[in-house]
Amino acid sequence: MIFKNIENLTVSFKEISCFLIYGPNYEKNNLYLNYISSIFEQYTRHFLDFSNLEQVDILEQEISNHDIFAQKNLFIINVPYPEKVFQKIKKINLNNINNTRIIFTAAELKKNSKFRSFFEKSPEYACLPCYENNQDEIKKIIMKTLRLENLKISENLLNFMVIFFHQNRSNISNEIEKIVIFLKTNQELDEESFLKITNTNKSFELENLIYAIVSGKLKTLDILLRLKKRNNFSNIVVVNSLVNHFYKLIYFKEKYQLIGSRQTALKSLKPPIFFKYQEEFFTQSKFWTITLIQGTLKKLFYIEKKLKTQSDFDSIDFVFFSIAKLAYKLKF
Repeated sequence: MIFKNIENLTVSFKEISCFLIYGPNYEKNNLYLNYISSIFEQYTRHFLDFSNLEQVDILEQEISNHDIFAQKNLFIINVPYPEKVFQKIKKINLNNINNTRIIFTAAELKKNSKFRSFFEKSPEYACLPCYENNQDEIKKIIMKTLRLENLKISENLLNFMVIFFHQNRSNISNEIEKIVIFLKTNQELDEESFLKITNTNKSFELENLIYAIVSGKLKTLDILLRLKKRNNFSNIVVVNSLVNHFYKLIYFKEKYQLIGSRQTALKSLKPPIFFKYQEEFFTQSKFWTITLIQGTLKKLFYIEKKLKTQSDFDSIDFVFFSIAKLAYKLKF
C-alpha cells in the first residue's frame, strides 16, 4: 500500500508488518526510518545488508523459527540490489510475524520494479516513496521551522531560499539550522549572507543551470547565474554544455521520429540523460523545434568565439537569459 507521507501512515501502524522506504531523497529517507523505528523502540533492533545474499537466508531463518512468545524484533535491512533478491524475499512468509517488524530501505526504484510493485499492491505492507521535495514542501519546512523559533524573514528572501534549496538538493534541515542560529544572533539575513551561510562553493551544479536555461525557468536561472558568478565558473564550459545539450535534443528528436519510441531514442543518447532529468528532457523536445535549435546553436558558436577573444565579455548572462526567455515563450 502506498503512503505519500508519514502522517497518513500513523493510523495503520498496527496492521503493517513490513515497510519499504525508497527514493533519492536521503534526508526524507532517514526521517521516515527514524520515525518508524521510534514507534517500535521497545523492539530489539537487527541490521542486515542484502548486498550479502547470505543475510537474506538469515532473515528467512529468523522468521521461520519465530516464537510468538519470544522477544519483539525490528529488522532494518539495506537492499542495494532489490531485483536480485526479490524472488527470495517473495518466498518468505512475511504476513504472520506477530512480534516482528521489518523495514526495507532502497534507493530509486523504477515503476516497473517487481520489488516496489510487491509492496505497493499488498495491503499488509507500507510503501513510502521518498522523492525530492517540491517547492511547496520546501516552503512549508522553512516556514514551520521559523515559526517554531519565532523568527521571521521577508517573502522575497523566503522565495529565494525555496528556489535555492530546490535546485541544490542540499540537506535542508541542516542548512535551516544554520540560518536559525544566524538569525538568533540578531544578524540581518539577506540573499548575500544566506549564500555565505549555505556554503555555495559546494552547491553549484552545471546540469541545473543548463536545464534552467533550456526549460525557460527564469526565476531559478537568476539564482543559478549568481551562483555561477560567485563560484567563478567558466562561461566557456557553460556554452559548450549548452551546445552539447542542444545537439542531444536534435539527435533525440530525429531518432524518435525514425523509430517511434521515446525510451529507445533516449537510451541511444551518449552520455545518457540522468533519470531525474528525463521527463524535463522529454518536455524540452516537444517545444524546441530543430529549426529553433539550429538558430540558437549559431548564436552560441558566435558567443564561444567572443569568449575566447574577449575575457571581459560581460553580456554572456544576457545571452543565457535570452535563450531562457525564448524557451519560456515556447512552452506557452
